[in-house]
Amino acid sequence: MNQSARTKKALFLDRDGIFTHLVNHPEGLGAPRNWKQVRFFDEMQNLSRIKSHGYLLILATNQPDIERGWIEQSFADELNDYLSKHYGLDGIYMCTFSDEDHPMKKPNPGMFFKAAEDFLISLSASFHLGDTWKDVSAAQKAGVKPVLWSREYNQDVSCPMKICNLKELEAIL
Repeated sequence: MNQSARTKKALFLDRDGIFTHLVNHPEGLGAPRNWKQVRFFDEMQNLSRIKSHGYLLILATNQPDIERGWIEQSFADELNDYLSKHYGLDGIYMCTFSDEDHPMKKPNPGMFFKAAEDFLISLSASFHLGDTWKDVSAAQKAGVKPVLWSREYNQDVSCPMKICNLKELEAIL
């Protein structure tokens, strides 16, 4: 289907660093690996307001630690299911591969393209909220407008739009 026939718009959301706090692991900051490590950002409780602006909420998350054997697939699925129910997500796309060249793994745009096909989303009318350069790059490659949630660890990441809270995001949409 061609892009002009796609009329829905979406807010694509990264998971770790957006919904959940990153965890200090021996190899650096990363995703929580079990329920004991999960801490949610309180402000995301207000995410449902974004739907009132006509946006689908689509989770697009890299989870390469599954392939590496550091996270159980069942834990990642449970956490994603929790987010879907608790925050009213319309779709979940998760890349479990560690290969940087995998088309679905951000900074590659595969998850965005798949969601656009599945939900008839106009990528040019959509946004992606992330916290890393990989999020920004994947969004740009997909023709989605990137928004970076400014965190202590990502001050060196270049992005045309940066926010510090959901109200700032709503003002952009």
